Amino acid sequence: MDTANQQANKEGADRNPAQQQRGYRGPPEKQTNKFIPNLYVKTESKSKGKPNAPLHLPAGQHRSQDTTSSQSAVRNEPILSSAFSTDFAVSEEQHVTEFTPAMTNLMLVANECLVQYSTDDTRLERSMIPEAFRYYFVAIAWIRIIALKDLQRQPLTQDERNVLSALVAEKFTIPEPLDVYIKQYGSVVPSTESHLYPAFPPLPVQQVNGFGGYYGPLNVDTHNLYEEIPCLGVAAEAVRRSLTNDEPGHYQSALTTQDLIANENLLGYEDLSLRLAEAKAKLLKLGISSTRFPEIVPSTGLNIRILQFVSNWIAQHPILVAKTVVVEKDEMLRLRFRYHVF
Repeated sequence: MDTANQQANKEGADRNPAQQQRGYRGPPEKQTNKFIPNLYVKTESKSKGKPNAPLHLPAGQHRSQDTTSSQSAVRNEPILSSAFSTDFAVSEEQHVTEFTPAMTNLMLVANECLVQYSTDDTRLERSMIPEAFRYYFVAIAWIRIIALKDLQRQPLTQDERNVLSALVAEKFTIPEPLDVYIKQYGSVVPSTESHLYPAFPPLPVQQVNGFGGYYGPLNVDTHNLYEEIPCLGVAAEAVRRSLTNDEPGHYQSALTTQDLIANENLLGYEDLSLRLAEAKAKLLKLGISSTRFPEIVPSTGLNIRILQFVSNWIAQHPILVAKTVVVEKDEMLRLRFRYHVF
């Protein structure tokens, strides 16, 4: 038995000699018995006020800076750390979804109205030139577009503001089909109940052959605009050509190039109608001719005298239910396109 215990103690001593060996464990300078082994192991000092050993962090990580006792620790929460910091404001993010509308059927509405008026007045061709009637529809549509952009707080160009300012208190009589057509352009609420806002192009003010109201030269960059929303430049050109002695039928548009030829896809462009001298004389009295087209705002192609002439003519032909629209300022001094029952 004793032999077994001795053998176990010997194996334990072999495994951990420092644990079995007896000796002095104090500092060497204080040891008095020089004949026993010194087992003193020096340990690192952990005195207060001294920095700890540098911490080795994995690559990409950094130790945060120490804060003084007078500063409160910042919590790592984005909302709290941002909302309660200085010079910081929190606002709700609003998403606006826009769509690009098209008025490809505007000329169709104008022509259908002309047909209805002709059934009531067999002498229509003596009092109204179809080109002037179509021009009126294009002008009213653009007044509606500009007023709608202003209502929805979309940025307006200076020319658009000048148009609205020049038309303040002006009243125009429009047939009900035109009224219904232009009213459909505005914010749309689909089945998803998310508002869709129309994104209209700026009022065209480019000049072609010295006359304004165009989107610019007809090319690959502008042909979609000419085919989706009629411009006053094309409609005004049709009015000027109607005052010439050209035969009814196709005419060469000012936008025609070597590669592109104007046709009915160019909104506002149609074959010249049969014009009687009596009807042409009414437009000539307004100061309009084949080479002259006064504009209420330069380069816009907008002629106020044609608008007043056609408006009065519609009011005198009540075959279609008509309404009056007026551009006026609201209580916030913003220009609006108001509807009034005629």
